[in-house]
Amino acid sequence: MRSLVLLLARGAARQWLTQRASQLTLRSWVHSEENKRRTLQRSDIATAVQRTDILDFLVDIMPAVDQPGAGEADGGAAEGAEDEEEEG
Repeated sequence: MRSLVLLLARGAARQWLTQRASQLTLRSWVHSEENKRRTLQRSDIATAVQRTDILDFLVDIMPAVDQPGAGEADGGAAEGAEDEEEEG
């Protein structure tokens, strides 16, 4: 009986993860098409994670989306300012 419970729990966990992976892929694909691309990029996945409540469990492990051109004009000074705020 115990092995049956474990088997059902594993099956439910697999199904849950499969559904989340499917949602992530679909929403990432939508973002890549919004940018008129046919290839998924890391930024597409990060944006999908940030925009979707269902994928909130990935927010802590997915890096923030880098905005094109952000931080280049000031030579990365914004990153230094963030480091100073964390220390103080």
